Amino acid sequence: MIEGLKKISEEIKHSFVGIEIYNIQLTKSRDNYYIKIELDNLNDKNGSVNISTCEAFSKSFIKTLDEKILENHIEHQLPEDLTIENYTLEISSAGAEREIKIPEELERFKQSPLKITFLENHKKKSKILTFVNIKNQNEIVFIEYKTKKERVKLNQNTKERKYVYIKMQDILKANLYLDF
Repeated sequence: MIEGLKKISEEIKHSFVGIEIYNIQLTKSRDNYYIKIELDNLNDKNGSVNISTCEAFSKSFIKTLDEKILENHIEHQLPEDLTIENYTLEISSAGAEREIKIPEELERFKQSPLKITFLENHKKKSKILTFVNIKNQNEIVFIEYKTKKERVKLNQNTKERKYVYIKMQDILKANLYLDF
């Protein structure tokens, strides 16, 4: 039944230049529905979406969803018991440290530090890395990223960085990393 919500979101996003749907969730608790939509801004380095865009998207989504609810639920692939009174909607940015899709979004965030969680010798590890390229369709080449804290500790902005090679299947999770 989430298909109907995806269709509405896709319809609305065309009015918002550079905005993509990152994620949609639909949960039900007793007789109430909770709809959460996360947006991605292709025009922002970190994909951040501002509050005014979230608010405008929310208003458009509510208007369209309410119209579709009053029409035919089945035709619009919405839950039969969804009414204009029994849902809560949350529209937000995917987040500054959001999870990125591997390998699809690697090129997009090539200049950004990433927190990569992966398996190495059957042990879970995490490192802050920057994407370089994909080698042989299954191995990703990264460079170790020196965080601001590490650079201060070393008292230098060293350019010497170590290459890290990780097989795609060994990557458990990748998130954008904000270096404050």
